[in-house]
Amino acid sequence: MNAEKIREDLDRVVESCRTKEKWNNADRKALHDVRKALGAPTKVAIALGVSVPTLHWWERQVDAGRGDELQPPPPELQLMKLYRVLPLEVPLPEPAPAAIETELKMPAVILKARTLCEVLERAGYCDRTWTMRSGRPFVVLHDAKMLETMLEFLRKGKTHAHFVYRAPKKGADLEKRFSQAKISFEALWKRISARGVPLSILKRIHKVPIAGENEANKLGLVDPWNSFCMFEYNEEGRAQFGRSVDVWQEVIIDTSPDPQMQNKRSIWLELPAEEAEKWRDSRLRLLEKNKAA
Repeated sequence: MNAEKIREDLDRVVESCRTKEKWNNADRKALHDVRKALGAPTKVAIALGVSVPTLHWWERQVDAGRGDELQPPPPELQLMKLYRVLPLEVPLPEPAPAAIETELKMPAVILKARTLCEVLERAGYCDRTWTMRSGRPFVVLHDAKMLETMLEFLRKGKTHAHFVYRAPKKGADLEKRFSQAKISFEALWKRISARGVPLSILKRIHKVPIAGENEANKLGLVDPWNSFCMFEYNEEGRAQFGRSVDVWQEVIIDTSPDPQMQNKRSIWLELPAEEAEKWRDSRLRLLEKNKAA
C-alpha cells in the first residue's frame, strides 16, 4: 500500500470516529488495515499511547452470535496520533480547529487514584452507598473478605447499601455481558439470606434495576465494563473527609511491561469534591426513582 493510500484510509478512519456513535465491523477492519500498513501492533500501540490488547480490542470483529454489541469508536484525538507514524513523504494534516478549541476550553479535572481497600474503608462513614455496574458481576459476591466488610459496616451503623445494575429486557439472553451484574446481585441476595443475616440488615440492602436504555445512558452505564461507586457521607464522614459525597469510577489497567502479557489491576479514580457533587445532583433523582421497595 503506497503512502498516499495509507493517508486517505486513515482520513476515513478518523472521520468515522468523528461522525459515528457506534463502530461496525467495516470500521474495525478499516482500522486494522491501516494499522497493518503502518507496522507491527507494538509500534502502533506505542504511537497511540495504548496497550497492544487495547489496540486489538478496537480492531476486534463483533460477533452477534456470542452476544457482542456494537461499541463506540476509539477517541478521535487519540487515533489522530497515527498521523505521526505515516511515511515521511505524506504531509501531516492540519489539526481540526474544533478539536483544538474544545481542548483549550476544557478545564482540567485532576483525579486521585484509590485502591479498593481505600474505598471500602470509607463505607462505614456513609448514610448511603451506591455501587453501579453496567454488566460485570458485583465483586462482593466472589470476595469473601469484601462481603464480611460490607456486612460488618451494616451491622455497626445505619448505612443503606444500594446495588445498581442494568436490567435486561424481558426475554433477553441472560448470558449477555449486560446481564451479569443482575445475575450476581440475585446470587448475592440468596447467599446472605441463607446465612441468616438479620432482617434489620437485609432491609438496608437495596437493588436498583435500570431497565430503560436512556436512563442507563444518563447514569453512565453505557458499556458492560463501566463501574461507578458513590458514597453519601453521614455527619461523622463529612467531618472526617471534608466533603459530603465521593464518586469513583473503576478502571482496569495493565501494569505489565511486556506487550504480550497482561497483569490486570483495578484502580478507582476519585472525582474532586465539586465534581462529585455535580455528578450526584445530576443522577440522584433517577437512582431514587428506580430503587426497589
